[in-house]
Order: sequence, then structure tokens, then C-alpha cells
Amino acid sequence: MDAHTKPVTVRGCTLMRTNDGIAVQHEDQIHTLNDTAGEIFELCNGHYTVDGIVQEMRDRYQDCEVGDVVRIFLEQLHAAGLISV
Repeated sequence: MDAHTKPVTVRGCTLMRTNDGIAVQHEDQIHTLNDTAGEIFELCNGHYTVDGIVQEMRDRYQDCEVGDVVRIFLEQLHAAGLISV
């Protein structure tokens, strides 16, 4: 995924907060995300580039190197059909 791409959630995704984290419903599937994954998913709003999402997560989690993890997760969201690029 290109660093300047602006991921956006696909139409029809519903985000729900649960006791276990975040659940995303799309069509007939429900995907359960932990809180950090939910934060990344929420940033997929078309306003942030991939690099912007990485930087935002670095700012939130200053003690961690998150770049590769964020990029891999964005690829997984795309493969699952939850975001478009």
C-alpha cells in the first residue's frame, strides 16, 4: 500500500463498541478488533494517508515502533474488504 494512499472504510461498515473492544460489521460478517486496531480503523476516514495514520499512532504510542504493524494491519483490512484505497 502506497504511503500517500488515503484509506477509507467501505460503505456499509458499522462500528460497534463491545466489552472486548471494537466490532465491525460489514454485510453478513462481524470482525472483532482490539482497541488499538479499532483506533487504526477509525483513522481510515479518507483524511489521513497511510503515513499519516502511522504518524498518528506513533504520537499516541510513543514508546513503540508501530510503522510496520500499522501497514500490515491496513493491508489486512483491505484484504478483508473493510477499507478501500
